[in-house]
Amino acid sequence: MSTSTELPLHCPTCGEACGFGEHLSSVRSCQKLCLTTRRSSEGGLMSLYAQRENEINRPLQLELLDALSLARPLRKILIQRDSPSSRPPVLAVAVSSRAAEAEADTGHTVAQLGVPWLGRLALEARLQQLALEVQERVSLKLEALQDEVKRRSTEVRRARRESERMHREKQQAEERAAELERQVDISVEMLASLRYELRERDEQLQRSLGWTAVSACVVWSRLDLHWRGNRSSESAVCSERLRLKAALFCVFTYLDTRSLLTAAEVCKDWCSVARHPAVWIRVTLENTRVSSKFLMTLSQWCSQTQSLVLHNLKPRSRGKKESKDEYLRSTRGGLEVGLEAVLKAAGRSLISLSVSHCPNILTDRSLWLVSCHCRALQSLTFRSASDPAGQEVIWALGAGCRNITTLHIAPLQPCLQPGRFSNRCLQTIGRCWPNLCRAGVGGASCGAQGLASLARNCVNLCELELHHMNEVNQEAAAEICRDGLQQLHTLSFISTPVTARALLHFSSACVSLKCVLVQLSISDYFEDADNEEAKRLFEEIINNLQALRKCPALSDVLQIRVKKP
Repeated sequence: MSTSTELPLHCPTCGEACGFGEHLSSVRSCQKLCLTTRRSSEGGLMSLYAQRENEINRPLQLELLDALSLARPLRKILIQRDSPSSRPPVLAVAVSSRAAEAEADTGHTVAQLGVPWLGRLALEARLQQLALEVQERVSLKLEALQDEVKRRSTEVRRARRESERMHREKQQAEERAAELERQVDISVEMLASLRYELRERDEQLQRSLGWTAVSACVVWSRLDLHWRGNRSSESAVCSERLRLKAALFCVFTYLDTRSLLTAAEVCKDWCSVARHPAVWIRVTLENTRVSSKFLMTLSQWCSQTQSLVLHNLKPRSRGKKESKDEYLRSTRGGLEVGLEAVLKAAGRSLISLSVSHCPNILTDRSLWLVSCHCRALQSLTFRSASDPAGQEVIWALGAGCRNITTLHIAPLQPCLQPGRFSNRCLQTIGRCWPNLCRAGVGGASCGAQGLASLARNCVNLCELELHHMNEVNQEAAAEICRDGLQQLHTLSFISTPVTARALLHFSSACVSLKCVLVQLSISDYFEDADNEEAKRLFEEIINNLQALRKCPALSDVLQIRVKKP
């Protein structure tokens, strides 16, 4: 062993020489415990470190350190030891076997008490410093990550708002496109209907011009014969009046019924022309109150009437003391006597008859009167909500009027007798008029079976209107088209729900189909038209039907009209 352990010990702070006992016994101003020695060999130092490693896991007893007044000096020693600028040599204590017994015992005791705790405190201080550094770095990194998260969150919110804005703009653009497409469809349909109406007006005008030319020729021939037979001045005056009447006749043939009744009150000459049967070819009474007596008076001038239209006629006003039931009983069928007089006067000259929206005052008995007096009838329209046509009336009408080619007798809705017009009526129509070309039927009691019978018997049917029927699906369409409708070119669904597959089947089965009209409202599907869910489902149904317009077979054929409630 080296004798370096015999050298005096010096304090690392003040530089004074001191021993273990002297240092522990005396109270110095520095209050530090410094155990400095020269290393005699590496083995002694390693034994000291091994002892310190064995004692490092022992619990820290601060009471002992306080008793020895070692807490504050040791903390300063550790700070100086761990400082990066100045790194003093490792403190070591070596006990030499050559020292005195008392000094050896004292040094050994202090080394056993002090050196392990010094290592423990140094390690804990180092660990605390590392923990502080790690905590500082972690806090800095955490702050940076938090700033990054905030920045990313702001970007995500901005991107979400931008996405929502673009979604709203896209939805608005789609709604606008759908609205424009709907407006275009409505415009196309309006143009088609106007073109069709213009064509009908043109044909009607041509017929009127023909009738006027024939009548004018007859009048001028009579005037010429009369003028040649009477050469006196008095006859010349009469001829001038006849020529004036002939001119009035050419004008009055274009007047409607109300204008003719007004013109008859101007003067005697106008009255004689306005009440001539030749100008009462077309009689139209609509949106007014009439009585049976008025119709009987009108029948005097209807001997040459070819077209009679009665639309939305109203009976007399209800009395103040008259109950509703009494009023309905007294006015029921109130115009049938006058209508019978008009029908009897027109006779076989009447070709077209239309009676609609005249509830209670004109019942289905009117059809019996038609079958008795107008056997040359070709077009009949009878639509009533109170008294729809039944099977017996249709049978009688078929027996009396065999030349009918246009028949529209679908009940109006809401119908007071929904079961009156049924599949049996459709079967009767098919048997009575096999040459029927245009038909308008419907009602909740009509189904695919009756329509199939009608299509099978009426092989020349070219126009078919279905009013307020139950939903027509693909199976019903297949049954209807199985044995008929080969000549059909116009198919209309008026307030009758129809599926997309059914329309596709009609398009494929009816080879001559040129127009398919679907006119619907939300009340045809749902009772509660104000329900948001019902509105959404109805919008989906309309969109599915609109999608069929992209099909090549229905692109120029399908027309969809949506009625707003």
